[in-house]
Amino acid sequence: IVENCWSTSEVSGYQNDASYMYRRGASYTQTNCYSLYGTQATSISEEQMQSGELCFLLNGDQSAINWYQTLSEDSHPVLLPNHSMVYMNGNLACDGVTPLDDNRSYSNTPGANIAPHTFDCGFCALCHAEDPDFVVEQKDGYWQIGTAEQLTWFANKVTNLKQTAANAQLTADIDMAECSDKFPMIGTSSNPYAATFDGQFHTISHLKLSRDASNVALFSYAQPGCTIQNLVLDETCSSEGIDYTAGIVSRFAGSANPIYLLNLGYEGTVTGTGKNSGAIQANSPSGGPITVMRNCYSTGKVSGSLECGQLSGWVGKNAIVENCWSTSEVEGYQNDGSYMYRKSSATQTNCYSLYGTQATPITEEQMSSGELCWLLNGDQSTINWYQTLGEDSHPVLLPTHSVVTQKDDGTYENATSIQNAKCKMQNANVIYDLSGRRVNGQWSKGVYIVNGKKVWIE
Repeated sequence: IVENCWSTSEVSGYQNDASYMYRRGASYTQTNCYSLYGTQATSISEEQMQSGELCFLLNGDQSAINWYQTLSEDSHPVLLPNHSMVYMNGNLACDGVTPLDDNRSYSNTPGANIAPHTFDCGFCALCHAEDPDFVVEQKDGYWQIGTAEQLTWFANKVTNLKQTAANAQLTADIDMAECSDKFPMIGTSSNPYAATFDGQFHTISHLKLSRDASNVALFSYAQPGCTIQNLVLDETCSSEGIDYTAGIVSRFAGSANPIYLLNLGYEGTVTGTGKNSGAIQANSPSGGPITVMRNCYSTGKVSGSLECGQLSGWVGKNAIVENCWSTSEVEGYQNDGSYMYRKSSATQTNCYSLYGTQATPITEEQMSSGELCWLLNGDQSTINWYQTLGEDSHPVLLPTHSVVTQKDDGTYENATSIQNAKCKMQNANVIYDLSGRRVNGQWSKGVYIVNGKKVWIE
């Protein structure tokens, strides 16, 4: 990593102009470097050094000052803090860095004409500064997000202002129709999202992400230890990109703690022109964190050039995939045994798909009848999947919909009415209260879930 460096050294015995500042291996990152000679760094002149321009450029966006130059004394930038800071004067954009015309100069005293911010969705479109008049409530450490403008503001906070540890909760369903083109996606490779995003079982609609780039998703990058949960993006949403295109989260940055993808649904389309497209997650890099994907589903088409999957293009090593299902058709999948997700290694439990052989096969009839919903809830001790039969064509994650129970004849119904009858407790194998807590030994009169059905216990 070579950052914010400069040189006027003449070199005898250099390899070529492209290696004039330093020789290197195949992997390196160079940022904001300058030289009088060669082509490896940005070219500078003696005038740019003496005038203060180089000093100003080396300090980048001016948020951290590492270079100084007292213009009446120093012929070039120095590292001594007891020397003066250099300012750009002239007509500048609202960021205080970008010149609006060629009429600019440098001095040790500020004197620029700085344009006002242009705020939209709570932040400036140019410099990303937050609008002080745009109010978003914070409750118990979570930003309360209830509108498209607030969700776009939150994405800017994480991605451009680098506040990656910001927790958020959705407080309403959100229609992104008016903000999709302004939405910056959440997280970058250098600033991945690192907190908890809780959709609280709300739905995002009309989020249409289209970039001529890789890593396109609601969350472009997430960091180990983060949790994304309780959220559905409906059939009006879409993601279009090159490699690692996804509906929910594209890639993970880092390799420590697991990443939790819990109770997530993506019903839109995912279209990549490259590899590793997936509806929930695109790619967990080699040596990356463990992916925990629990109670997730997809229904829209997923496509890419190769190595794609219904839920993930690559879940990585030691992944955990539980209680998930998909009806997504995939273009660019590797083989039937990797139709739902590609992996290095994974533990899969209770997963179902219309296609491929990786998950247990299901039919449209099993989905519409309630059987799949009942199967996804396993031993019925914890209800995560719901389906109002006659209205929902498949299981959903929304607790406002109905619980599915199995009747004595093996068919399925909604537990919408209370069975008003005495229950002989010796026949009750599994008893829970309406909050899903198992009841052992002591209970009082009231409504409980007994053997998967709501009953009145006296």
